[in-house]
Amino acid sequence: MEDGIKSHAHLYRLYREWCLENNRQAGKSNKYKEIFQHEFNLSFFRPKKDQCDKCVAMENASPQMKEQLTIQHSEHIRNKEESRKFMAEEQERGKMDPERIIIACFDLQKVLQCPRGEVSSYYYKSKLDCYNLSIYNCNTREGNCYMWHAGTAKRGSSEIGSCVYSFIVSKVEKGAK
Repeated sequence: MEDGIKSHAHLYRLYREWCLENNRQAGKSNKYKEIFQHEFNLSFFRPKKDQCDKCVAMENASPQMKEQLTIQHSEHIRNKEESRKFMAEEQERGKMDPERIIIACFDLQKVLQCPRGEVSSYYYKSKLDCYNLSIYNCNTREGNCYMWHAGTAKRGSSEIGSCVYSFIVSKVEKGAK
């Protein structure tokens, strides 16, 4: 399947093309969508994009508060754009010299509770909190996940630092071979 399919309409167009190539008659788009959603129980998910506290505060501020926050928010947006520009430049440097320069992004996923289920009694059972730190190597487009549970460690700076350190060491060792 093609990357970047974002809608039923796009998927239906691909289906029609496939039918034409294979001398088959394509069904109607509304029937295709109905089968897709109800018989296969599939849908398109649009992930929520995290917003920082400053942007949310500006978005939810009263008109009077927006006047006061405008200068700070403009500077905040300018800093964000500069950071993105810097990151794009660094990614280009990483592509030019992938042996010496690794550009990586990391994110600590929200707490995963185990066991997890749709039954209400699970909610009242004791749960084990699990943590997942994902590190994405922008050069190679590889992701690494570092997972642990609350019985092993917390999710503080030491734990995050240990995961990042482990990622760096693995890349140094891989380059040394």
